[in-house]
Amino acid sequence: MATTRDIESELKRRVAYLPGGRDRSGQPLIVVPIDPPPAGLCGAGGAVGSSANATANNNNNNSRAPNQHGRELNDSFDSDSRLMTRGEEERCQDLDRVLRYLLPIALGSSTTKSVVVLMDARQGCWRLLRASTEQVQITLANHLAAVWALKPEPFWEKQHVECVKSRQDCKIQYMSLSKLHKFVDLDQLPEELGGQLPYQHKQWVKNRLRMETFGKRSQMILANLSEVRGQLERGCELQKSDGGFRMIDWMVSLGTLYRNCLANVRKVEQNGRKLYKQLETDEESGFRLARTDGSVTEYTTQCQRLVQEALSGIRGRVGEAEQLYAELQCGIQHAREIRRLEAGVEAVTGWVLGPGADLLRQLILRGIGQDPDSVLVLQQELEHLELKCRDTYAKYAEVRHRLGFLFRSRCILPSDIKPRRSFMDSVCRTFAGLLERRRRVLITSYKFHRLLAEFHVKLADALRAVQSSEVGEDPTKAEGAMNMLDEFQQSIDGLCGEVESEAQRLLDLLVLPPRDAVGRELQGYDHRRERQHVQFFLRRVQDGQGRLQHAWSMERLRLRRIIEISTCERDSQQALAWLGDLCNVMKTSRGRVGCNQTEVQVLKQQQSKFQETARGAYEYGMGLLMAALVLRRSASLSPDRNRQLAAMLGSVWNRLLAAIREQMTRLRVAGLFYRDIAQHEADLNDLVNSESENKWTKESGGESPDAEQVFRTLGRTVRLGRLLQRKILEPLLPGEGFDGCPENQQAVQVISERISCVTDLAHRLDVALGNRTDSYVDTYIMDDSVFDMEEIDVEVGFEESENISPDSSPKDEDASKSSCYQSASSNCSWNSLSPGRTIVSKTLEQLDMKPMDDFRDYVNFTPTPSKLFLQTCTPSSGVGSSTSGGSIGGLSPNSSEDSGFGTGLRVYNGSGSSKLFVKPDEPIPPTVDTTSADKSMNKMDDLLGGSRFRSSICYARSASCDSLF
Repeated sequence: MATTRDIESELKRRVAYLPGGRDRSGQPLIVVPIDPPPAGLCGAGGAVGSSANATANNNNNNSRAPNQHGRELNDSFDSDSRLMTRGEEERCQDLDRVLRYLLPIALGSSTTKSVVVLMDARQGCWRLLRASTEQVQITLANHLAAVWALKPEPFWEKQHVECVKSRQDCKIQYMSLSKLHKFVDLDQLPEELGGQLPYQHKQWVKNRLRMETFGKRSQMILANLSEVRGQLERGCELQKSDGGFRMIDWMVSLGTLYRNCLANVRKVEQNGRKLYKQLETDEESGFRLARTDGSVTEYTTQCQRLVQEALSGIRGRVGEAEQLYAELQCGIQHAREIRRLEAGVEAVTGWVLGPGADLLRQLILRGIGQDPDSVLVLQQELEHLELKCRDTYAKYAEVRHRLGFLFRSRCILPSDIKPRRSFMDSVCRTFAGLLERRRRVLITSYKFHRLLAEFHVKLADALRAVQSSEVGEDPTKAEGAMNMLDEFQQSIDGLCGEVESEAQRLLDLLVLPPRDAVGRELQGYDHRRERQHVQFFLRRVQDGQGRLQHAWSMERLRLRRIIEISTCERDSQQALAWLGDLCNVMKTSRGRVGCNQTEVQVLKQQQSKFQETARGAYEYGMGLLMAALVLRRSASLSPDRNRQLAAMLGSVWNRLLAAIREQMTRLRVAGLFYRDIAQHEADLNDLVNSESENKWTKESGGESPDAEQVFRTLGRTVRLGRLLQRKILEPLLPGEGFDGCPENQQAVQVISERISCVTDLAHRLDVALGNRTDSYVDTYIMDDSVFDMEEIDVEVGFEESENISPDSSPKDEDASKSSCYQSASSNCSWNSLSPGRTIVSKTLEQLDMKPMDDFRDYVNFTPTPSKLFLQTCTPSSGVGSSTSGGSIGGLSPNSSEDSGFGTGLRVYNGSGSSKLFVKPDEPIPPTVDTTSADKSMNKMDDLLGGSRFRSSICYARSASCDSLF
C-alpha cells in the first residue's frame, strides 16, 4: 500500500480527495474533480464541451448549432470510436493510486463497505469524464455504491440530448448541483460543491503526512521503552541480590539511558498533542474546522482517536519504566547519601552552637531600641544574621529531608544516625525559636515606637487645631469643628489604645530572661532597662491624653456656645417674624373702636390679650438675645450681631407697642366718653325736667348751681368726643404703614348722634336758665378753637369714681380717684416690659429708665435732659408722696408719642387755671394749693347729685426718643 509521502504530488494536485462527508444513506463520499484539459487533449470532445457552453450563453447562434452539439456528444460516449491518449492514461494511473490510498481511509471511518464517487465535471470535458469513470469502476470494483457525474446548470437547461448510454455495468448518474443537494445534505458537502462542510485540502495532506510521521516515531519510542524496561528489570534484580554497591557505575549509565529515552518520549507526546489540535483547526484562520452544529467529521474523529491511542500506549510504557527506575535509584543513592548526611549533621550542629549562638547573644545585648530608627537598625542586623543562617538552614533542611527519605525507604543505616539527627533537630529548633522571639520583640518594639511617634504628632496637631481654631460665629463651621474634634478624639483614643496594647505586649515579651541555643540563661543580663523605658513612655502617653481631653472639653464648650448663640439668635429672628406678623394683624384688623361702652370693653379685653401675646413674643426674643449675649461674652465674641438683632427687635416692638397703646388709648377715651356722655344725658334730663330754679335751690341746700362749671365740664366731654371722632379716622401710627379703619365710620356717626343729643339737652338747659344772648352752649360747647392740636397739648377727661366709704384709707381713696387715662398710662409704662420690677414712686431725677441692665454697654436707656416725662397729679387729697403735692409716676419716653394726644407737658389743677411744666433737669415746684379746686369740686358734686372727682393726665411727647426695643 502506498504511503502519503509516495503520492504526495497526486494528493496535492487533487486527483481525488476525501472531504469527510456522507450521503443520506451514510456512505462516505470521494470527490474526483474533472479539470479542464490542456489544448488538444480532448479533440472534438473539447470542442463539443466548449460549443455546448457557448450555446448556453449565446442566444444569437444559428439554428444548426444544437444538432451539431447533439451529434458530437453522442459520439463522445461511443467507447469503441475513441482511444485514450497518453495524458489520459497517466491521469487514470494517478487516479488509481489515489483511490487505492483513499479507500481504506474512507472505509475505516465508516461502518459500510462501499463508497460513493462524485465526478465533478462542471469544468471538464466529456472525454476525461468517461475515462475517469471507467477507472473508478475498475479500481473500486465491489466497493463502489454509485457514481454521480456533476454538470453545470446551463448545460441541463439548453441541451436536450440523450447523454447516458444504456449500460448495466456503468452505475453512473448525471445530475446538476441543485439535484445533488437532494441526495446529500449541505453539511456533508464541501463549500466548493455548495455545502457547509469545512474542508481544507492542503491542510488535509499535511495532516496525513504528520500522521504517518507520528506513527513511525511512536513505534520507535515504544520499542526503545521496551528495551529500557528490560534493562531496568535486570538491574533491579541485580540490586536485590547483590546490594547494588559494586555495579553503581553501570546503574548510573542505565539511568542516563532511561533519561534520554524519557526526553524522546516527551517530545513525541508533545508532537502528538499538537497533532491532535491540528486535526480540527484551520491553519490559515486559526478557527476550529467544525460543522454549523459544532461537530467534526467522522474522519477527524477517527484520526484523533488513533493519536490518543498511541499516546496512551506510550504513557503506559513510561509509567512502568518510571517505577523500575525509581526502585533502581534507591540503591544508587544509598551509599552516597549515608556519607554526605553524616557530614551535614556535623556541620549544622557545629555552626548553631558556635558562631550562630555568639551572634544572637550580641543582638540580644543591644536592647530593643529607643525610637523607630534605632529599632530598624536592630531589625537590619537581625536580618543579616538570618541571612548568615540561610545556608545552615538550607543544609539542615536538606539533611533532614534526606534522612527522612532513607528512613521511609527502609534502607540499611548506621545505628547512631537517629540520635544524631534528634540532637540536630533540638538545637536548630531552639535557635530558630530564639530568632523568632527576637524578631517578635523587635517588631513589637518598632510598632510601639512608631505608634508612639504617631501619637505625639497627632497630639501636637490636635492641640494646634484647638488653639488655632478659626470658627468665628458660623454654626456650620462650629459643627464641622466639633465633628473634626470627634474624629480627632476617636483617632487619638484608638491610637492610644493601640499604644497601650503594644506596650503591654512588649512588656509580656520582656518578662522572660534571654537564653542561648541550648536553653541556658544568659548570665549578667535581663530586660529591666527595656521594661522601664516602655513604662516611662506609656505614662507620657496617658498624661498627654489627659491634657488633650481637657483641651477638647474646653473647645467643645466654646463650640457649643457658638451653636447655642446661633440657635438663640435664629429663634429671636423667629420672634421678630412673629412681631412682624402681629404688626400686619394690627394694621389690618385691630383699629376698630366700638359704638357703646360694652363693645369698647370687649375690644379692650381683646386688645389686652393681643398686647400680652405681642409682649410674650418680644420677651421671648429678648430673652434669647440676652442668653446669646451672655454666651457671646463667655465665648469672647463680638456683640455687634446681637446688637443689630436687639435693635431690629426693639424697633419692631416699638412700632407695634406704639400702635397698641394708641389703640388702647382710643378705646379707653371712647369708653370714658360713652360713660360720661351717658351720665351727662341722665343728669341734663333730670335738670331740664325740674320745675323751677327754686327747686334746684331747695335740693342744693339753698344755693343755685354754678352753671358755668356745669357747661364747662359738659363742653370738655363734647370736645373730647369731637377729638375722638377725628382720631379714630386717622391711622394708628401715621407714616408707619398703618391705614385708617373704615369700620370706625359707624362709631363716628354714633359719637355725632350722642353729641347732638347732649347738645340739645344743654341748649334746653341754657334756655331754662334764662340765657338769651351770651349762652353757655355757645361759649363752652359750640366753640372748637381750644382743641386745635397746634395750640392745645393736653385734653382733660372726667371720670366718675365709686362712692368712697368713710372708712376708706387715703391710699384706697387715691387709687379710686385715678382716671382711665392714668390707668392707660400705667399699662404702657416701661414697668410693663419687665414684669419682675417693683413699681416705685420717686422723683423724676431718680427714675431708672433701663429695663435691661445687661444691655447698658451698647443700648442707651438713660434719660437725657431733652426728654420730657409724664407726671400725674391728683389734687383732691392735697397730700402726696412727692414734693409736688401729688403722686408722680414715670412713663417711658414713647408714651406721649404713642398716644398722639399731645406734644408737650401740661398739668391742669382742679380749677383748670394752673400749669406746671416739668423736665428732668428742673426742680419740682412747691406744693400746689388745692383749696379753690376742692371748693369748685364740691359745688359740682352737689350740682350733679354725687361726689365727683376730676383728675388730670399729661401726655408728654419726647423731644428725642431712643429706641426702647
